Amino acid sequence: MHCPAGSDPSRMKVAHIITGLGAGGAQEALLKLVGSADDGRIDHTIVSLIDEGLHGTRLRTLGVPLHALGMRPGVPSPIKFLTLVRLLQRLQPDVVQTWMYHADLFGGLAARAARTPALLWSIRHGNLDPAANKASTLRVAKICARLSSRMPDRILSVSHAAARTHAAVGYDAMKLVVIPNGIDCERFAPDAESRARLRAEWGIGETTPLVGLFSRWDPQKDHANFAAAAEELARARPDVRFALAGEGIDAGNSALCTALTGAGLTIGGPGVHLARQVLLLGRRDDMPALCSAIDVLASSSCGEGFPNVVAEAMSSETPCVVTDVGDSAEIVGRYGAVVAPRDAAALARALAHMLALPAKDFAAIGRAARQSIRERFSIDSVRERYIALYREILAQQR
Repeated sequence: MHCPAGSDPSRMKVAHIITGLGAGGAQEALLKLVGSADDGRIDHTIVSLIDEGLHGTRLRTLGVPLHALGMRPGVPSPIKFLTLVRLLQRLQPDVVQTWMYHADLFGGLAARAARTPALLWSIRHGNLDPAANKASTLRVAKICARLSSRMPDRILSVSHAAARTHAAVGYDAMKLVVIPNGIDCERFAPDAESRARLRAEWGIGETTPLVGLFSRWDPQKDHANFAAAAEELARARPDVRFALAGEGIDAGNSALCTALTGAGLTIGGPGVHLARQVLLLGRRDDMPALCSAIDVLASSSCGEGFPNVVAEAMSSETPCVVTDVGDSAEIVGRYGAVVAPRDAAALARALAHMLALPAKDFAAIGRAARQSIRERFSIDSVRERYIALYREILAQQR
């Protein structure tokens, strides 16, 4: 292996290069991977092209070395490129794994310039529709597609849907490998105490039906679709309340507030119980508690790869109603409901049906959902798949 003198040759050194450390599924997946116990087999280092974002403190608490290059978003810098090349030459990783398109391109070129033995790209988008993605993102994805047969050793896809989407736009299908996100099933577990505490804080009764939507403000999350579905559901079930959380999901988001009030919903605050109420909770760091506090999780997206929050809610024994995008339907399986994207009426009907189930059946779905996640997507099993892939590529290089 590519180890400096005096280092332990049995340990792999993996450098992860990510565009930034703000809110998002890629960032959460990376933190779970580097934070999971691997019996000392891997030394992880993280390089953020932009800054330390939301997660710098958390990474330092985990003891993971972090380097932030300070690049301006969307502005390539030859100086920062040389800085990254020199950093990789100093770190001498066995494997460089890049996360998200800009890091795939910029970090991949730097890894090759630094002569790193193995390079893996990571892709996550399940939808490359121009209406739901930035033009700059699509341009970089197109460049990566052209380079995919020559630059990376493997291309890791978070979902089968994302793999199909990228193969269709020119990514080298022979290099695509699907490894889903891992879920910490000990952290995401039913928690009656957190449920009672948060509901009391919000002024929501224990038996009041509460539907949650937990995702950042992004076109692919299709909050407008959720607002329309919530309007129909509230008309049929006036007792239902709604809780929304995520980056940009607050009263300062005029587009979101307009969509909700335009649908006849009432934006309320904690401790105030209003008809047709929607709680806007903003970015939260207590997702396990949120998943336990709600009765049903909704995912209204028009594009996904592997939606972490769906698997996390299921691990918390919270049934999910999702749109059929990315690998959402595969994650839910028989233990939830799946509807077509952009079909608010179908989403409302499925939510109403789930909430109307007898308590015994509802609880059984929750238990089965958790068991399904434990068997298929536990962080331990996903980590072992990463390690096996790293070793496979390095063995081929030797």
